[in-house]
Amino acid sequence: MIKESRINHDSKVSLIFVHGIMGTYRHFSFLYPLIDKRFSYYTFELKGHDADYRAFKNARYQEWEDEVMSLAEFLHNEGQRVVFVTHSMGGLFALLFAKRHPNEASLFLLNPPLYGNIKPIAFKRYGDAIYGDEQIDEKSKRLIVATDMELTKNPFAYLTWLPNMFSLYKAMRKERAFFNEIKVKPSIVFHSAEDELLAKRNVTSFKSHKDMKNIVLMKSTHFGFGESDKEVIKKEFIEFQKNL
Repeated sequence: MIKESRINHDSKVSLIFVHGIMGTYRHFSFLYPLIDKRFSYYTFELKGHDADYRAFKNARYQEWEDEVMSLAEFLHNEGQRVVFVTHSMGGLFALLFAKRHPNEASLFLLNPPLYGNIKPIAFKRYGDAIYGDEQIDEKSKRLIVATDMELTKNPFAYLTWLPNMFSLYKAMRKERAFFNEIKVKPSIVFHSAEDELLAKRNVTSFKSHKDMKNIVLMKSTHFGFGESDKEVIKKEFIEFQKNL
């Protein structure tokens, strides 16, 4: 559902913020104050992401895609220039829209996934987030603040999440097939140097796209950004909007 919005009836530009799987609209909190007042914007909290772990299992990837694409297509049909600002899975919806509308979309993507590679450290950080105490390290805490979901300490409960995870990987494979055909207006892609969930090939794939500026964030993980990296993202976001 749309969590927050600001509609400027004089604007021809609409920003759509979409979080990743297990994420939250608050993931972009450090960018919201920087949104140009000339533009409209919409933020999503996708179904199953604002409640406890049981709600997540009852949501489906296709529902998330349909909800986001429905708004994007509506705005496009109203003559709006659609701009996606996304994290992780949200980037797949942005790329899908860009495929459907060549040379019309602008993308500002944080850790978009095309190639996954779950590293051992990811399991430690997930474990810390679920079972740890206040003494867990800062990078594990990033995962906690990157979700609005109430997690459970019952490990078997997470087996019910597998259908959505499989759907996510299926969508990644599907979009790899047409990625090089996508034509976008100038766009920016950020990659975390310490990403626990994505493969190095993910970075090289995006770097090969002529219309996408790529920036590697040296002090960031998949779910969170180091303070100096946040400053880089903020600076780029301000400049990005000047060209819309």
